[in-house]
Amino acid sequence: MSKVVCSECVTEGYLQNSLNFDDADECSYCQNESGVVPLERLVDLCREAALSSFEFVEQPRSVYLYNQAPIGEHWTDVLHRVLGCSDELINDLGEVLWDGWNDDDPYFKEGVSASIDMTHDWREMERSLRDQARFVNPVVTRVLEQVFGKVDQLRLRGSESAIFMIGPGQPLHAFKRARVFSSDTSVEEALLHPERSLGPPPSGVGSAGRMNAKGVSVFYGATNDRTAIAEVRPPVGSYVVTAAFQVTRPLRLLNLGALNEMCPDSRLSYFDPQRVEQAKRSAFLASLQNQLLKPVMPDMADHGYLITQAIADYLSMHPTLNLDGIYFPSIQLGKRDDEAPGHNVILFNKASGVHHTESTHKAEYASLWVTVDDGEHYFPQIWAARKKGEDQPSWWDEQPPVPRYEPALVLDREEIRVHRIQWIDFGTDEERVGYNP
Repeated sequence: MSKVVCSECVTEGYLQNSLNFDDADECSYCQNESGVVPLERLVDLCREAALSSFEFVEQPRSVYLYNQAPIGEHWTDVLHRVLGCSDELINDLGEVLWDGWNDDDPYFKEGVSASIDMTHDWREMERSLRDQARFVNPVVTRVLEQVFGKVDQLRLRGSESAIFMIGPGQPLHAFKRARVFSSDTSVEEALLHPERSLGPPPSGVGSAGRMNAKGVSVFYGATNDRTAIAEVRPPVGSYVVTAAFQVTRPLRLLNLGALNEMCPDSRLSYFDPQRVEQAKRSAFLASLQNQLLKPVMPDMADHGYLITQAIADYLSMHPTLNLDGIYFPSIQLGKRDDEAPGHNVILFNKASGVHHTESTHKAEYASLWVTVDDGEHYFPQIWAARKKGEDQPSWWDEQPPVPRYEPALVLDREEIRVHRIQWIDFGTDEERVGYNP
């Protein structure tokens, strides 16, 4: 006679509410007369839940040969975590679950492989975007919604969301932006109005980038000067001007660099289909991270930027995610012990506006050199223009255009740096070429 189990012995809350304990019988575990379900039904559910959230770990030979500690969680621990019931019920479930398993005593780790269906859909989207339509493309919209549409429900390994706030009162409230110049004259011209010259270009002017189509103005920044300079790839002998931009209003960013750390909401039951969906989404996002962050060669820019530009457009216009930008680690620099790895930020068009771009904020004079008795010395300076009303001609005033979005950035004129590029450092992975005569 097959065993049955009652709702009191199935202590997992989701199963208690979803299973139909309609058949009255004596529970095989507590011997109480109650509504029960067959043990086989519980076995099927546990198998589906465990394999949807855990992966089998193939043990190294050292575990068997040298009695080393196994890697992963023992199957009993997995079932206790998933189901949380008595040892007797766990053992009975395990005896049926692992009957015929290729390992008599299996170990697991939490996590699943990327969904085959989602991977196929993503490749189909890439093909459609490349060969069919780049703009109004329903395939792109459907797949991006499938992958990113509910990314705000995912969590990192702790309780943090993949979406975080920056701005006044937040740990992250400023970014550095760099621009390359070929002569000291061009630098001096830029310093006359750094808000215009060092901020993002006006709409309709800028070139295409990793996260923007040609003419779409966005703000590319970094968390420190060194990262900002590396991202613009300056040649030796050029000037790079970096400026600090303070974020003036709260903004929401997606932490793209944390895609491989995302996991389902821990408050959801392992038996909840919503958790299974989140687990598959997390696994796919982790596999996607390297593809989104890998460098794009200049001769492949048009093709390589297709996917990332489509993702940025989708995220910037999503009606419920309400994102203002993307935050991700820089891949231009190697790690250094004396500082934290640099990160980049891309603020979408709606959050890329800079205060004080009107011509009334133009400086009076800027120079890189100062002349003293023993000759010229390198000493960059800006002299602010006289304020309005101090004998300033009325024709200087302009009626500024009404911005579509409230500006979110202000340049700190006391945090501008001019860097003269003296040399470039790089790292390589060297491999000798074999020659076969």
